[in-house]
Amino acid sequence: MMQSFGLNTYMYAPKDDFKHRAYWREVYSVEEAEQLSGLISAAKEAGMNFVYAISPGLDIVYSSPKEIACLKRKIEQVHQFGCSAFALLFDDIEPEISQADKEVFQSYGHAQVSITNEVFQAINEAHFMFCPTEYCSARANPNVRTSEYLNTIGAQLLPEIDIMWTGTKVITKEITVESMLELSEILRRKPIIWDNLHANDYDQKRIFLGPYSGRSTDLVSHTRGVLTNPNCEFEANFIPIHTIAQWSKCNSDVKTSPSDVSSDIRLETESESGESEDIPSGLSPSTYHPKKALKLAIKDWLAEFNKTKSAHGKVVAPLASAVANLSVPPPAMAENAEVPPTKSPCELGRSENGKKTGDDEEMNASTQNTFVPITKELVNSLVDPPVILNPILEPMDCNPSSIPGSPKVADDQMSSQVASSSSTPSSGRNSSLEEMQTDPQEQTINENKITLEDVTLLVDLFYLPFEHGPQGIWLLNEFHWLKNNSHVLRKTSPTEVPSPDASAAEVLEWRARAKKLEKSIKQLVDFITV
Repeated sequence: MMQSFGLNTYMYAPKDDFKHRAYWREVYSVEEAEQLSGLISAAKEAGMNFVYAISPGLDIVYSSPKEIACLKRKIEQVHQFGCSAFALLFDDIEPEISQADKEVFQSYGHAQVSITNEVFQAINEAHFMFCPTEYCSARANPNVRTSEYLNTIGAQLLPEIDIMWTGTKVITKEITVESMLELSEILRRKPIIWDNLHANDYDQKRIFLGPYSGRSTDLVSHTRGVLTNPNCEFEANFIPIHTIAQWSKCNSDVKTSPSDVSSDIRLETESESGESEDIPSGLSPSTYHPKKALKLAIKDWLAEFNKTKSAHGKVVAPLASAVANLSVPPPAMAENAEVPPTKSPCELGRSENGKKTGDDEEMNASTQNTFVPITKELVNSLVDPPVILNPILEPMDCNPSSIPGSPKVADDQMSSQVASSSSTPSSGRNSSLEEMQTDPQEQTINENKITLEDVTLLVDLFYLPFEHGPQGIWLLNEFHWLKNNSHVLRKTSPTEVPSPDASAAEVLEWRARAKKLEKSIKQLVDFITV
């Protein structure tokens, strides 16, 4: 797949290969060596550069000749497998060295430079990469320009060795040319971007299917290359890899950023279902636009859904699935009403007997008795004449950077990891695992069941770390609107007689929008359960 897209490098650095990091001193067994050699050979046959990365920083004694010998032996073993490109990774470790190392080296930066230069010189004609401990601006102490560590690396690491960098943070929303120019001055070379935009190893409950974005194509001339750290799930990486390949071939891009457009204006450029229609017309093939790239990638990905594939691994009984029943969201509650505990999405559909408990029934009765609508006006109503918005009940901001509940990545909650694809052999594979070849007749999928609209909706719901896709935003907005305006379906009190004209218009609008939302949710459920 990577070769067909025009990419040329694959870095092997999976943390589930314990001999990559935790047991880095141990050489590979005969069985492991056979698997790794096969992967290196396959990469060569596909015209790919295979980079073997090793991460000894957890417990290495930099001043120990024995430790250095272990590291050289390990790299030499992989070199004999046919690998000619290597990387030493010192990311996600403590910025300190042992007492024995302090007697030899001035700092941990000097220690890392010393061992990296020595290993590089021991491997003739090898392409070499280095990942520093301060691998992003947020980890530079005190900052990029005045960091003693980064200045030491830049001044003393051999110039033939490339240095990896993730951007301003571990997962960076936007990487600018200006930041790369500043970094290049400190490192005394152009960096390699090690991009974590689509990485999900810090939270595998999430997955990122959106396009490569937030990086100008001008970066190409200011870097030595770009490596993307994708989702842990192999199949989920079609769009990330497809779009970064498109990006790498372009020499210009559309400079406007979604954050520069107000939410009101952006809503006007979206269709009723939330699909954005703001792709400029007349873009040249060499101009990169994330949404244009996404559209092309989704079209190519759709064909993959209808292909017969073989499954490999241990044969297990299928898990029973439970789908929570969809219901009208509960109305707003009075100020003094007790708020029931919120269930997480993982808890939905997991009740023991599928029946309401006594607490649930008591809570529902209490809600009905104490219910008082927050407002009689419809929030963000489509009824003519327009209804004045209640400032407390504004719909969700469509600006991805300020959506309440939008996924925000805290720098201290994640670690930069290299996610291997499922095609990468893991060490110590159980020989008892059975290979399961699917029956082509049973796996044939009716092409009419999965459409371009289905896949587009899926992508919009699992977009990027910092933003939802257009249809994802629309679904959240509609659910928010229906919840806040659910009071129109019931009376404030038994004696209240609502205005027939106002009530009819409001109820009709609520039901129409609820029906449309239900249709979109059903489309998603049908797609997932195909």
